[in-house]
Amino acid sequence: MEKRAVPRVLIVGAGLALVIELGHRGIPCLLIERNDQVGYASRAKTTSVRTREHFRRWGIADRLRAASPLGVDYPSNVVFCTRLAGFELARHENAMYCAPGRNPLYSEHAQWIGSLSTQSRRCCARTRNHCRA
Repeated sequence: MEKRAVPRVLIVGAGLALVIELGHRGIPCLLIERNDQVGYASRAKTTSVRTREHFRRWGIADRLRAASPLGVDYPSNVVFCTRLAGFELARHENAMYCAPGRNPLYSEHAQWIGSLSTQSRRCCARTRNHCRA
């Protein structure tokens, strides 16, 4: 039988990122979630530059980047209009910072990711010595 650390932190609901972070820091924790799955579609469609920095620290940024159906240079323009083919009210170019090239303010690009929940579970499995989910 596998010996597990006694949890020092109890996380109740929606705490997968916290479980991963604490696991990387060697802090035993226990995640309690009412449902075995939140949904069948990914909840994180466009990941921000800050979220991508966490993914890099956790060692999964490259795999998520490669698994994305859209490259890091896919446009992230946001357009507000009266209807689909209607009058354009406002436009924000590169709203999520997905443009090609390096910006000295950010270490990672934002990116659309389709199967984040599956990838996050795999990452969490790497911290299983410290955390239980």
